[in-house]
Amino acid sequence: MIFEGDPSVIDALKEKKHLLLTGEEHGHIRPLLVICGGLMRGVYGGAAVTILHEEGYGEVFDNIIGISTGAPTAAYFLGGNPRVGNSIYYEECCSGYFLKAAKLKNWFFHPLATWRDAMDLEYLNKVFHGSTGKEINVAGVFKNRTRLHIAVTKEVNAESWYINTCDEKDLHAAVIASCDIPGANTMQYHVSGQVCLDGLIGEAFPMTFVKNMDPQPTHIMVFANTVKKGPGKVEELINLVIFSMLFRNRIDTLILKKWINRYDQFNVLLNQQKNSTTCATAVIWTDGELKAICTDRKKVQVTALHSETWWRNLLKT
Repeated sequence: MIFEGDPSVIDALKEKKHLLLTGEEHGHIRPLLVICGGLMRGVYGGAAVTILHEEGYGEVFDNIIGISTGAPTAAYFLGGNPRVGNSIYYEECCSGYFLKAAKLKNWFFHPLATWRDAMDLEYLNKVFHGSTGKEINVAGVFKNRTRLHIAVTKEVNAESWYINTCDEKDLHAAVIASCDIPGANTMQYHVSGQVCLDGLIGEAFPMTFVKNMDPQPTHIMVFANTVKKGPGKVEELINLVIFSMLFRNRIDTLILKKWINRYDQFNVLLNQQKNSTTCATAVIWTDGELKAICTDRKKVQVTALHSETWWRNLLKT
């Protein structure tokens, strides 16, 4: 894990925690947490919120933006069971039911089914509803003082939509829609009657949304859930081949273009945020040990444990 940016962000979280515990005025400190996507690399962010929760930081953020895999991570965090949520990465997601395309044998024995639902979001959606005993605590999310904003992309115009007012049904719909990588499955997810896709497409980093927040955050913590240098050439090539060839006929041209360019857009917008003088910003990058697509249960779990240790040490300094 790599910490980049203003260390005062950590100090602000500690002060906010103290003020909340003592019942003192804390409105002058308004931290915002942005949890970005990264598919299986989302386990880094999941480990981070697990330790934040266990160390008493469960309500220090005034707002949280969950993007793509960051959406369920944020929901489990605010619901008070982030450790349960993070275990989904190395248990359910590595079971073979979710990342079907990552299993070579599936392409040989079930090629049509694998192509149709390369990433089985319906399985994951059922997990979030409690099929394996790991449901999102929706009541806890709504009770938390922190306001949750779930990033999705409207299919009709490829624009970002940050959902922050919803009932239980729409919360679940927004969470799963935010994870819906274009073309990777045949399901459509509707939020308030609109077909929505992965939250990374419209705006890879929520720069515009942050600018328009009222009141403005004083400190921003970003869980990038990726390495600072971005994906390697091999990963970029695989990404281009899969989405430009295998799933091309399933994806709108504008959405496809935005999806392929999401890493470049993320870095441009994040750099703008880091250079902003309106608030202090800190970014947590991953160590590169885990790839976006990984079904090695032990590796994912070890990554989570290492991230937890890193966070405990950070909060002690």
